[in-house]
Amino acid sequence: MLTDKKVVIVGGSSGIGLATAELAKAEGAEVIIASRNAERVKAAAAKLGVRGITADVTNDESISNLFRTCGLADHVVVSAAQLRTGPFKTVAMDDVRATLEGKFWGAWRCGRSAEIRPGGSLTLVSGFLSIRPRPNSAIVSAANGALESLSRALALELDLFAQRRLQQLGGIYNKHVHVSGLG
Repeated sequence: MLTDKKVVIVGGSSGIGLATAELAKAEGAEVIIASRNAERVKAAAAKLGVRGITADVTNDESISNLFRTCGLADHVVVSAAQLRTGPFKTVAMDDVRATLEGKFWGAWRCGRSAEIRPGGSLTLVSGFLSIRPRPNSAIVSAANGALESLSRALALELDLFAQRRLQQLGGIYNKHVHVSGLG
């Protein structure tokens, strides 16, 4: 199904991104993983036999360079997140800003910079906290909700079809919005 398709996974050196990279590789895709941690991306790329690129979703130039280097992609998955949590009344505003910068604005940067073939897809991974918040996670819940709203807006603005689905990866149910039909 993914034979001869280029799949770029931002946040691909661990967690959901790594699991996605493994699945895409197994399906025959040319896989490129990106992560801000150079050692981790190098190790994950070597383990999977894929290309690894160091990129930081909190930096405009870094993400522009990533997608310039990758070129035209068939599918882009953004699972990168730099999450910080704490009690709503006392969580440091720097932590709140850092969470939004890494989770929401990082996905925004990737969506703007990626060049995706017609018929390709952009998948922005959120999480269950958007619909099932818990104490000390208000900022992560808000970031996930904003990410889902962004996905729906991109589907309209970019004339795409948005499809919500549940997917089980690694034993954890993760809610994400899949935007497809780019072109």
